Amino acid sequence: MKLTVDEAIALLPDGDRIHTMAAAQGIALGADWTREAVIKALHDARNIFEATGFAREISHGIVIIHNGHPTAIQTKPDINLKKETE
Repeated sequence: MKLTVDEAIALLPDGDRIHTMAAAQGIALGADWTREAVIKALHDARNIFEATGFAREISHGIVIIHNGHPTAIQTKPDINLKKETE
């Protein structure tokens, strides 16, 4: 499901640091970004998607392409996961 920037920002957890996971050359790389960097990346992204499956289960429910790589962004815990799988 595609998200708007505002919808994606509403899903971000509280705090100044937000965890991301990028897939680069077959390796998953995790990093903490500042809230400002995440919001800028969301504004710069051509498409923002709601993640499913494992990424969603580990609270990384937003996916964008950043610097040519799929990047999952941390979201608030349990963003309607039970509702979708029941």
